[in-house]
Amino acid sequence: MAIALTSDAHKLLGGNRSQWGVRLGGPALAMAGIAASQLSGPTLCPVRLCTGYACPGCGVTRAVGAAVRGDLGLSFRFHPLALLIAIQLLLAWAFMAFGRPSAAWQRRLPMLIMLNAVALIAVWAVRWRLGLLEFVVAN
Repeated sequence: MAIALTSDAHKLLGGNRSQWGVRLGGPALAMAGIAASQLSGPTLCPVRLCTGYACPGCGVTRAVGAAVRGDLGLSFRFHPLALLIAIQLLLAWAFMAFGRPSAAWQRRLPMLIMLNAVALIAVWAVRWRLGLLEFVVAN
């Protein structure tokens, strides 16, 4: 029985146990880094650096960091779509690390990317119109 479980785990991880760290460590290190980061820091957004205005994705990293630290209210203030984007990125990583998605999902991926872009722009427009982007730029 233990041999079957080990064999299944071995298959799941691509047959090479030394890749556990590579496949599982990347997202863990990314989340730890985001969680440990300060809420304010240098601006990395090229749109904001060049124009002074927040782009549709501004605040996502800080929102994920706040969510990882357990502050969902602050996370939502930084960016309402951050958790959805983080979940999608984790799923994409899982497909890349542990196997290819089905052909149907591969055909749907461009539509999913387009829907995300439209959602980001729509949320940005609403936040801009309501004056909610000031919080992201100020922090």
